[in-house]
This record gives sequence, C-alpha cells and structure tokens, in this order.
Amino acid sequence: MSSQRGLPVVDAVDLARVFKAVADPIRLRLLSLIASPPGGEAGVGDLKTSETVPA
Repeated sequence: MSSQRGLPVVDAVDLARVFKAVADPIRLRLLSLIASPPGGEAGVGDLKTSETVPA
C-alpha cells in the first residue's frame, strides 16, 4: 500500500493541463453547448448561431 496521500504528482500535472485547456469562458460555454443540446445532438449550426462565438 502506498504511503502517499492525495493525488499523485503525475496525475495532478495531467489534470492541470486539462483544466487549463477549458479555463476560458468561451471554451466553457462551447463545451456546455456540445454536452447538453436539446434532443441529444449538437451540430455546427448550433454553435454558429450561439451567442458564444462572435461572428
């Protein structure tokens, strides 16, 4: 059994990269649009007509 407590350093570094990739309000809005579309499917048109992405 490991004596280390908490998240291993390697895993923490990997997770920090993931969080950094989405740590932007526009990226988070896009992710939420993709993850929760009405009817269960998202297409390019859903993103294009969104207020999230400037024209």
